Amino acid sequence: MQQLLATHFPRADAPSRIHPLSEDRYEVQFTATAELREKIEHAIRLMRHTNPSGDLAVVLERGLDLLIARLETSRLGKTKRPAASAPHKPTRPGYVRRAVRREVFARDGMQCTFVDETGQRCPSRAFLELDHRHARAFGGGDEASNLQTRCRGHNALAAERDFGRDYIEGKISERKRRSASPPRQRGHESETALRALSSMGFKEPQIRRALGIIEQRQHGLPPPLVTVVREALSLLT
Repeated sequence: MQQLLATHFPRADAPSRIHPLSEDRYEVQFTATAELREKIEHAIRLMRHTNPSGDLAVVLERGLDLLIARLETSRLGKTKRPAASAPHKPTRPGYVRRAVRREVFARDGMQCTFVDETGQRCPSRAFLELDHRHARAFGGGDEASNLQTRCRGHNALAAERDFGRDYIEGKISERKRRSASPPRQRGHESETALRALSSMGFKEPQIRRALGIIEQRQHGLPPPLVTVVREALSLLT
């Protein structure tokens, strides 16, 4: 086992890289912590019945399949059993239904739709978000025709266009101040959201998983309580 893993883990100061070996084969290198190594070894042992050789590539590919499926569900609203039909209008103000999220991301090809003055479309397929063509604050709806896929940078640019740079910078400063608040206060907001969602009939383990996903999305900048509850509902329903 140690010999197998040693061939896949470079020294600590080596950068991560994906190097092509042939048209359909690649060498992948990255630095791992001791904790990650233990997880990989544990996964290899658990998969021995379907992966007798302990091939690390098989383990990682299976793990990525599961991770991608989960992220596509939470971020893109994908599901194995989409509803045959759905109401045209969202049931809650400010809530983008999963069916609409799926439609918009699929329509836009999972790529930022921003086009510059030369006609070049932004190539970004990471940090994708939904942007309202006609801002929600100005009466825009949450239907697919009013939504477009934007990377985080171009979504922020659109927000500056709609609300002005001073307003956006003020919001950023406000979120930074909130992130610097005592952990007890931030924990209180999570518990408040937990109680509110529990009163709606959701199970605590499901709620905590949803709150964890939202926390990861915010990168340490906690949103207002009403936003937490709204985003949690989008993951739970």
